[in-house]
This record gives sequence, C-alpha cells and structure tokens, in this order.
Amino acid sequence: MTAPTNSQETLARGVVGARHLVGVQTFDIARLTNHAVPLIPGAFVAVSGVGPQGDSNGSGKTSFLAAVSVLLADPQWRLSINGGRFAANLLFKPDAAGLDPAQRFTPAPYGYIVGVFAQAADPGHGPVTVWIRVSASTPFVEARWSPGLQVADADNEAERILQADGLWQQCVPKKPISARRMAEVLYGDAPRCLTYLDTQMRPRVPSLLSQQMTEMDPETIGDSLIALAGLDTDIASETTQRGKFLEHEGELATAIANDSAAHAEEEADLAGVAARLTARKAIEQARGFWRRYLACRLHRAYDEDRELEGSAGEIRQLVVDAEARRDELSARLAELRVPKRLIETEKQKRRERDQLRTSLDSVRSERATVTARQAQLATELPALRSLAKSWSGDSVDIAQQTVTERRHDLAHAKVLVEQSTISVEEAESDLRLTEAGLSGRSGETIRLLDEIGIEGIGVLDIVEPDPDSRDAWEARLWPWRDAVAVPEERLAEAGDHLAFRLPGAQLVGVPSDPRGGPLASRGQESVTDFLARLSQQTDTHPGGVAFPDLNAFVVTGFDPPVAGRDSRVRAARDQLSQVRELLKDAQRAVLVEESRLKLAESNLQTAHAAARLAEVSAEEKELDEKLIDIDGRLRTFSERQVPVELAWEEAQFAVKSIQTSIDTTQVLLDTAQGDVARQSAAREKVRKQRDALAVTTWLQLWGEGVDAAAEMASAESAVARGRPESLKRRSSELLKEALRTFGVETDHIDEGLPSDLQEAATLRERFSDETDSHGPAVIFDDVSAPLLSRIAGASDNDRVITTRVAEQRQIRENVIAELRAEAEASAEVLQGLQEMLERHIEGIFSLISEAYHRLDVHRGGYGAVLDFISVRPEGAGEWRWRVTPRWRRSRTGTPISYQETANGAQVKVQAIQLVLAAMLADSEPRGRVLVLDELGNSLGEVNRRDTLAALGKVADEQQVTILGTCQDSVLVDAADYCGELLWFEHTTTSEPYNQPTRAWGFDENRARAALGADWIKHGRPPI
Repeated sequence: MTAPTNSQETLARGVVGARHLVGVQTFDIARLTNHAVPLIPGAFVAVSGVGPQGDSNGSGKTSFLAAVSVLLADPQWRLSINGGRFAANLLFKPDAAGLDPAQRFTPAPYGYIVGVFAQAADPGHGPVTVWIRVSASTPFVEARWSPGLQVADADNEAERILQADGLWQQCVPKKPISARRMAEVLYGDAPRCLTYLDTQMRPRVPSLLSQQMTEMDPETIGDSLIALAGLDTDIASETTQRGKFLEHEGELATAIANDSAAHAEEEADLAGVAARLTARKAIEQARGFWRRYLACRLHRAYDEDRELEGSAGEIRQLVVDAEARRDELSARLAELRVPKRLIETEKQKRRERDQLRTSLDSVRSERATVTARQAQLATELPALRSLAKSWSGDSVDIAQQTVTERRHDLAHAKVLVEQSTISVEEAESDLRLTEAGLSGRSGETIRLLDEIGIEGIGVLDIVEPDPDSRDAWEARLWPWRDAVAVPEERLAEAGDHLAFRLPGAQLVGVPSDPRGGPLASRGQESVTDFLARLSQQTDTHPGGVAFPDLNAFVVTGFDPPVAGRDSRVRAARDQLSQVRELLKDAQRAVLVEESRLKLAESNLQTAHAAARLAEVSAEEKELDEKLIDIDGRLRTFSERQVPVELAWEEAQFAVKSIQTSIDTTQVLLDTAQGDVARQSAAREKVRKQRDALAVTTWLQLWGEGVDAAAEMASAESAVARGRPESLKRRSSELLKEALRTFGVETDHIDEGLPSDLQEAATLRERFSDETDSHGPAVIFDDVSAPLLSRIAGASDNDRVITTRVAEQRQIRENVIAELRAEAEASAEVLQGLQEMLERHIEGIFSLISEAYHRLDVHRGGYGAVLDFISVRPEGAGEWRWRVTPRWRRSRTGTPISYQETANGAQVKVQAIQLVLAAMLADSEPRGRVLVLDELGNSLGEVNRRDTLAALGKVADEQQVTILGTCQDSVLVDAADYCGELLWFEHTTTSEPYNQPTRAWGFDENRARAALGADWIKHGRPPI
C-alpha cells in the first residue's frame, strides 16, 4: 500500500483527498468500546440503540456521532479557535456515565478516534488511516496519519488499548498536527463534515442541519449553502485577489499620503525662506515706529515737566501752614486730663450696681424654678387622688406578690387546657381508627398488607363475646390483641411482606369463603376454627383464664372492653366524651384565673398611686415654705436697687463731662494732622510725577536734541502725539511677526528653543508690557539684534532649499504614476474574478433552487424556490449572499418566505430538503459526510417518510455518507430507506462501557468490504 500522491487534487483536498470514511474505532471516548465500527460510504446510515431505560436514550449514539465529527474536523467544534477544548468533553468520565463512586473508575486522561479512508473506485489501493488524540489538558486535540490500514486489531479490549499508544507513535508526521491546522492538512479547503448534534458538549449554533432555519437570517443561510456546496475555496480565491488589490491601493494611498506629507514639509521650508525675507522687512518697519515713538515721548515729557515745576512752589507753602495749626492743638490737648479720683469712684459704684443686679437675677431664677415645680405637681395630683380612692389598704409589696401568684395560677390553668386539648385530639383519632378497624398495631399491619392487595381484619374487631362470657374470652384474646386475620392461602405471602418491616406482627390464617366474599362480610364466622382451638388450650377461672401448656395465666376484668368492634367503638366514644368534659372544665378555670389576675393588677396600680400621693403632698408643703423665704429676699434686694443705680449714674456723668472736652480737642488735632499729610502727599506726588517723566532718559534714548524731537513729533498725527504708546505697540507687533518666522510663539515660549531666541522672545514680551513710566528697561535693539544675526546667517541655506525642493517633487510624481497604473490593473483583474465568481455562485444557487423545487414536488409539496442577492464586499469586508427560501403552502398560492409563520414540522422538512438540494448541486461531493442528530423527531408520518426517502436518494446519487440518529418511533420508517443500521447498546448503568456496536448493511463493493473485514471481526464473538 502506498501513501497519497502529491497530485493537484490531493493538495486541494488534503492528505485524505477524495477517499471515503469506511470505518471508525474509538479508545476511551465516552462509554464506547474500542471495537471497530464499519461504515458504508454513499449511503444513508441510520444510528439507533437501546439504553438503560429500555429506549434509545443513553445508548451512546450521539457520542459516536460526535466522535466522527471530531475525526472529520467539523467546523462547529471550532478547532482552529480554541484548540479543541470542547472535544475534551468526549473523554470517558465516570460521573457522566452514571457510575457509582464505590466502583472507583477514574476519568480518562486521553483517548483516540481512528478513521480508515479508502478510494471509491479501488479501495485496496492507497487507503489512509487518520489518528486523532483527544486529551483532558492542552493540547486538547492533535492529529497524525498513516498510509495503509494502521489500526488496533488485538483479540481483546485491554490489548487493543495497549496497542493504540504504539500505533499513535508510528504515525506521521513526527510532530503531531495541531488542532488549528488539522482540517487544512487532512481534508483541504472545503469542509469534509457538517453536523448537527443535540449535545451539551459544545456550544449550539443555528444551522440548516439543526433544522433551525427560522432562527437564521438570509446571510447565514447563504453562508451555510456555500459551505454545503463546497464553494469556500472559490470565496477564498476572491478574498486573496481582493487582498492584492487592497494592497496595491494601500501602496498608492501611502505614496500619495507621503507625497502630501513631504509637500507640506517642503512648503514649510519654502515658507521659512519667504518668512525670513518678510521678517527683515518687518524689523526695519518696526525700527521706524520705534524712532517716532521716542520723539513723541520726549516732546510730551518735556512740556509736562515745565508745568509741574510751577505748581511745586505753591504746595510747599500750604504744608508749612498745616504744620503750625497741628502743633497748636497738640499743646492744648496735653493740658486736658480726667482726675484719677473720679475714675475710681465711677468703677466702685459700677461694681456695687452689678453685684445687686446679679443677686436679683439669682433670686428671681430660684423663684421661677419653685413655681414651675408646683405647677408640675398640681397636674399630677388629680389623677393620683382618683386612683387612691379605690385603694384596698395593701402595701405595694403585698399587692405585687398577689399579682405574681395570680399569673402563676393562670399559666397552670392554660397548661391544663393544652393537655386536655391533646387528650381530645388523641381520643378523636383513636375513635376514627377504631371505627375503621385500623387502631393499634393491628391497624398498622392491615395498612402494610393493603400495599400488596391482601385483605386483613383485626381479630378483636371480629370477635364480639356474649356479656356472660366476655371476661373469659377477653382474657383468652388479650395475648392476640394485635393479631390480624388474613386468607390462609396468602398467609405465607403476608409474612414475607411484613418481614423486617414490622417485627412482632401477628397473623391468623382463616379459610376462604367458597362464595368469594370478603372477610369483613363473614364476621366472627371467619375465625371460628381459631376461637375453638383457643378455647381448647385454656381453662376458665373466676379471675381470668389459664394456659396450661404454657404454664401462664391472664387476669380478666378489662374496662373498657377490648373485644368486639362495636364494644370498642362505644368505649372510645365514652373516652372522648370524658376528655371533652375535662377540656371544658380547664377552659372555665382559665377564665376565672384571668379575672383574678386583672383584679390583682388593679389593686397594685391603686397601691402605687396611694404611695405616690403621700410623696407629692409632702413635697408640695416643702415648696410653699421655700417660696415664702424667696419672696422675702426679693423685697430686700428690690428696695436697695434705686439708690445704688442713682449713685453710679452721678459718678459716670462727672467722668464723661471732662472726657467730652478731651474728645473734641482730639478730633480737631486729627483734622490738622490730616491736612499736613494731604499737603505733604501732594508735594511728594509732584516730585514723583517729574521723576516719572524721565526727561533725561528719553533724551539719551533719542540721541538728538529736544528741538529735533519736537520737529518729528509735529509731523505725526494728533492721535499719535497724544498716545505715542500706539507707535510702540505697532513696533512690538512687527517684532512678534518676525519672531514667528523662527518658530517662536511669544504667548508660550518653548524651553527647547535656542537660548538666543528664548531671550529675544522674553525681551519682546517685556518690551510689549512695559508702561515706560521711568523710561524703557528694554529697548528695540535688545530684541532685534538676535533676529538680524540669524537672518544674516541663513541666507546661503535658503538658496539650497529652493533648488532641492523642485528636484524631489518631480521624483515623487513619477513613482505615484507607476503605482496608480498597478492599482488600476489589479482592479481590472479583481473585477473580472468577482463577476466570474458571482455568475458561478448564482449558477450553483440556481441548481440548488431547481433541486429544492424537485425535492419538494417529489414529496407531495407545491414547489419551492430560492431568492438570492449578492452583496459584494467593500474593502476588506466579507462577501455576503442573502438567500431566502420560499415555498408554496397551497396549490394556487405564491411562494412564501421561510420567515413567515408556519408550523414547526413544515419548517424542519424544508430545512432538510434545502440541505439535500445543496448536496445534489455539489459537483465534488465525494467523501463528504452529513451528521443529523434526532432525525425526524416531531415530524408527522408522511413528512418523516418523505424526508427519510430523500436522504437515501441523495446519499446514493451523490455518494455522500449521511449519518442520522433515529429514536424508536423513527427507526421503523428509517429501515426502509437506509443502507446501513448501527446499533448501540448500554443495558445497565452499573456497566462502564457499551456492548460492542452492531451493524447491519450490505456493501456492493466487495473490495471495500474485504479491506477492513479482519479488523472489524477482531474482538467480537462469532455469530
């Protein structure tokens, strides 16, 4: 046997190529055994079985289909995204298998899924075996393959498990294929397997195979049909060509963007050259404004200085006069003083007044407190007197002790009520059970026998002794008071049922009624034999009966009677009447004790009121005496208040008279001192104004005489002469424009600038902000010198920049022209490919639509059609196809969209038909597998048979293997259309693994059947 060749077909369809899956073997996958499972390619394979509950649930069929889908790299396992993490759920787990932990089975750390693939025409030539290793830890899924039939074929299961590890190591490549690359390497571009599995082992997504068509939008249906029709490779080729076109467009866009960026940089360089020329002109203009500014400032300062010199003399004389007036008032104020004697007298009289006021306030406050307490007691007295009228004379302690005793008596009476209530409930229950014949232990025996349909009746309920012989018979029957009579033919069965459930139960077998009536209808007659034998075994005595054989004696005198249901019922009723009377007596006692408790509590309340009344009366008398004392003190202090207040006012007036003269003189002195200060300030202001004019400084900056400055100032407008600062501001603005040429923003000076430019910018800000009140600290030449120096040094470089820019722009124009031509050529290729692919896919969809219509009509429908629209991608987006299945729901109706409301079974049938139509339209279906779980569920009989027939027809025509699980209700119909039946069996939950999988089918290809015959038969018992 040889390995696959490197033909174009093999490269497109992977290592397996167009080979069909002909056999599967699993190791430690769920509960599946490692016996080989044969598959007939190109057939509809029905999958069913029997589980522990007697139906197909739990048989392992879904686990097998899941293993096949992993083997064939079904896209829904997302192997390229998560590395096969979901597939690890397939490994054998004792908990998931429902095994008892006591059996100590351990989870499988890894397992294998093996598949044998063979050519359709010549199965014996070049078969390939694929091995998939599934692990519980990363890497979760890996793959290897081997030419030929490389499978485990030992005689027993344990040896095959040991054989599997060695076979895995012998496969190629040496380094296993990762889950991410597994599908591409083994099966090529198109998906080899598409499935729907009703399992929790992996996330569910709506698909046509899951018959969830109404949950899918038209674009998702389009993607599904493209995958089913094997068009993924064509879509990928368009994506590749579109990537090349986008790459060319990107290169062109990059070149254009780079040209724009370079052009902007060059424009900046050229702008710099032009700006430096502009800066030189701005500096010269600024210098002219500066000279005119100096002339106007000097001319105005010189005129203002002459005016200030004249007013300075007048202000000096005013200062001398104000100082003389101030000195005169100071001398007068020194002579005025308040005598110390008057001040001390005023302080003493003020202290006496304050002490008297404090004493009065204290006594008044004390009186208010006493009267408030009297008012409080007055409100309390009426209620106390009212309660005290009913006082019995008992002390509070005696009244409290009486309340405690009454509460104890009431609690005791309530306990008696509860006990009597329980006794009544027990008596009522005993009466009901006695009336029903289910009282005591015999009643428990009767209830247990009723579970298995054995009639029983208490012996004591049956026997009703005569009054004369009651004492003797009750003594005889007392040891058998719990005995139950049952039919003698079921006596042993009753004993077995009660064994270990009711130890000590007593049973008496009685003969059956030939007429077939129940025991209850026969009464005492049913136990006649038992009573006769019991009578023979006993001797009657006055005090009871003796059992001679047992040397035992039972004393009689039972009250109430214990034999006879009527007698026992009467006794139970008498007992119930007695306990009910006791309950009534207890309830009446509770009412009496409640009344006695209320009386005691009322007596306690009046005792408390009498005690409190005595306390309040004593306190009220004490307050009256205290109030008399307070009123006496209050009169004494009030009589002294008037003389003390008058004495203090006279002393205060004497001091204030002299202080008023002093205050008046001080006001006049303060005014004179203010005049001196104002005139001195005016003199100083004039001096500062002359200094601020800085005439000498302006003469130095101007550099020429006053007459020359006056001549230039006269030539300016009236506004400029009045406000020379506008000339300086214009000069400063021109300097600011010159600084911008060198990238200097004076509003925010960058610390990364050269130091000379930083200094120039700083000086320019100071130059602009100065008020020049004493002459400018920063002059024009301080700011302009660094700029003029740089302009002179850059003149040669400016000529080089101009020449270089022209050359670089020409080179970039040539490159952009070449890239534009390449992009246009790539766009033409892509346009042609897209049009060809669009026509091809539209043709495929038309074929699917025709097949879809044929399948619907063939099953008895009214026809179906696919509406499809191509949505070409923009940029790197995906090419979308919006496909909308429609079908007629009546003979004369129009096709209705799948999104319109329809019954669930109809939608499922249409979804399966659409999948099959896609398979019929596929030109390369060889080797593909469809897996459908829960096939035909919830479909009516007609729809189900039509669907199964279509599956068999498409599998045969297209040579596609279709695996479908069938529940019990579907299997009978599936047997008529399937080419093979796989039967999985897991009969009991105590077994860890299935029975070997059984298969029924006929493969017309003798060579294919012979290829794996020995492998499939190994480990199986002969038929």
